Amino acid sequence: MNGGPPRNFLEKRYGPKAGGFERQHAQDIACHIRTFTQTASEIGIPIAKAIGHVIYKNGNIGKVDLAEYVPNIGQTLLEVIKEQTASFKKADASVHFQQYLELFKRVWDADFPISLDPPLTNFCLDRGGGLWYVDCMPPRQRLDDGSYISEWPEPPPNEDKQFIIKRYFSPLQARVIYAQSLRNLLPLGFSADEIKTSITNILGQKAEDAITISQEEEHRILTKPRPTDVDVLRILASEACDQKKLNKDDLKTVYTVCHIDIGGILPTPQKLEGARTLLHSL
Repeated sequence: MNGGPPRNFLEKRYGPKAGGFERQHAQDIACHIRTFTQTASEIGIPIAKAIGHVIYKNGNIGKVDLAEYVPNIGQTLLEVIKEQTASFKKADASVHFQQYLELFKRVWDADFPISLDPPLTNFCLDRGGGLWYVDCMPPRQRLDDGSYISEWPEPPPNEDKQFIIKRYFSPLQARVIYAQSLRNLLPLGFSADEIKTSITNILGQKAEDAITISQEEEHRILTKPRPTDVDVLRILASEACDQKKLNKDDLKTVYTVCHIDIGGILPTPQKLEGARTLLHSL
């Protein structure tokens, strides 16, 4: 593969943003990606399976990059939905959104042996309209010893780590799915009610419970938000934007301050104050 990836394949390179990996670390990642894709296939998740992994020196002493070569499935789900809504084919876009939710249902029904990352850009449609998952890094999965890969590197060993794990390996993930869907689909003519209804219909009561924010919880969060409230803050901001109570720039601000850094590092309470102030004034 010295001449680059073969035709109709993409090269994904991991490591440059982190300054590279130790060689054993890169080998471990490649191994976990393979087990992730195997498990995904076993539970019925169409997945862009790598044809190979290559380790490259990256110029930093003792560090390497990991390259993965995967099929080029097609356009991302978000690109397809944008084109469909622009062409007044919202019904088709809604069907594709339901396809997306059905893939999560398969993981939930299998009791979360792996976890899919919800951004719509992590899913692609092939020419036949089939939906594929295309992002295996980090390879989130439950290991044989009962531990989890939820982030890479691992989150710090504190209460935040347990939140990060539940965020991906329990129905609490519905909040991440809802927040990501709101951000991507509200500008394309979907409503918060439509999105919530689709999530509830496909993922069930536990999902509905997770994404329905009580007045008591909303009051507590808008009084003194905790780092683990990031997804709810995004939901509240998106629903307020849908109701024309919050403008798009302020919505972007909320999503930005609620960002979780690499390794599952949650924002500080001080950073969340900006989101609280915007929402508290509504």
